[in-house]
Amino acid sequence: MSVVCLHNAGFFSCCSVKLDMIISYINHNLKIPDFVDSSNSFSWYKKNLETKDITYEYFEHYDNITDMTVNYPIKYNHDYQFFNYSHIDYNNIIPIIKKYFSPSKEILNIIEKIELKYKLNYNNICVLFFRGNDKVTETELPNYNDYLIYINIILKNNPDILFLIQSDETEFIEFISEKFPKNSFYFKDEIRHMKRKISTVDYNKDRIDEFSKNYLAITIIMSKCKYIICGSGNCSIWIMFYRGNNENVYQFLNNRWIINNKNDHDWQFIANENDDVTNINIGSHIRYGAHGYNWIESYNKNEKFKVLNSYFGVDPVPGIPKQLQICTKCLNV
Repeated sequence: MSVVCLHNAGFFSCCSVKLDMIISYINHNLKIPDFVDSSNSFSWYKKNLETKDITYEYFEHYDNITDMTVNYPIKYNHDYQFFNYSHIDYNNIIPIIKKYFSPSKEILNIIEKIELKYKLNYNNICVLFFRGNDKVTETELPNYNDYLIYINIILKNNPDILFLIQSDETEFIEFISEKFPKNSFYFKDEIRHMKRKISTVDYNKDRIDEFSKNYLAITIIMSKCKYIICGSGNCSIWIMFYRGNNENVYQFLNNRWIINNKNDHDWQFIANENDDVTNINIGSHIRYGAHGYNWIESYNKNEKFKVLNSYFGVDPVPGIPKQLQICTKCLNV
């Protein structure tokens, strides 16, 4: 039995829907499909409206990926682009990503060329990813200044770090470049961007196959970097899929920032400053503050409260957005 993909939109939108269809098939049939037909999908990226399945220009053929174990049921649907990436079923989704979305040799060659050209040291790069323009019609976008807050937090502990700017919005690239002229860069020859408007760079069909391949390569490059500051959407979730986790990721979702620091495995995000909290049991071990700065730890005394400085009796980091976390060893959330 086969899966037939008909979705046509942005590149990673097509990928997300294709992944959804494959996972739905696996969950329903308790096996992988015999055949996945994408010949009528990804049409934006085809030359002369080709009917062939061009995905093998981007991804290794799934028949060549044999070393995998599929567990089910797998929790996923294409709406997960607007989801807390800490809660993604990575263990079960990643084997599917590896089988159906491993980069082709052509994409691997592009990655290698970019790595050499820009002398990338992944352990010393923080990605600043902003998908703007028409994305504002789908979700609330972060403010440019929000990035500055978290850039400064990261700089505090990593003073020599470089910032990779990746955006389809020219103003964002200019904003960060002007603020950090000596320690930021972007892939000038490999990407497309435009002045802010309700549109997408993919509407420009000039060399679209070339730029879409560059973008897949750059997405994989972003996934390898030490830190990622990003909004939410199909592009962002595919960075997570290639990363295999959301460690050291600062994600903007539903008008709030969700931070997952790999050094804080014992703590789980609950709420941001000024949020109302109703889901923490009395006696739970909590802390209030900001990553890279200071935390106040205490044991919760009320079932319902508002996350404010006054509740904790002090502002642990004045001028910095704060959040509430709970110790994951407390099993009474």
